[in-house]
Amino acid sequence: MSGRSVLSYFRHESMAEDRPPWHVVCVDGDVQRPLAVSALDLSRFPQREVVAVRAGTALRWQGVDVRWLLTVSGSEPRARFAIFHSGDRHICLPLEQVSKENALLALRAEGRWLAAEEGGPCRLVLQGSRWRDFGGPVDRIQVCVDRPVTVATHLYGSDSPRATAGAA
Repeated sequence: MSGRSVLSYFRHESMAEDRPPWHVVCVDGDVQRPLAVSALDLSRFPQREVVAVRAGTALRWQGVDVRWLLTVSGSEPRARFAIFHSGDRHICLPLEQVSKENALLALRAEGRWLAAEEGGPCRLVLQGSRWRDFGGPVDRIQVCVDRPVTVATHLYGSDSPRATAGAA
């Protein structure tokens, strides 16, 4: 990870097995200060709560506001998209949607830490939208001025009008 700023200045301490401290989320792309933050770092940053539906049930999710991370990283004023990566899956969202819908990197649901099978240690959660569960742990947020042509929107599905409408 050469060339990335690291905010891991917190003392590493033991964490629950379902919150591995070595999981790192990178924020890069069209930003002034690329970041690499551990799950422990994320748990120490300012937290907020949103209510979002998962599997038909409204849950209270707690975590780090994505807008806050983008502000800390100094996203370019011209940037219009954020691509969230989880392993080999990804979703591209307009930055205005990320801000408007209170996107979180959720660390907890209903006050308990997310287990790996729930997308822990940190997963993307959007308040106020009907969205298919993106699931898995986010490992990278790539900020872009232009939407990459090769990025498909897995969140809504290729047959969804929302997926094709935003593919400009």
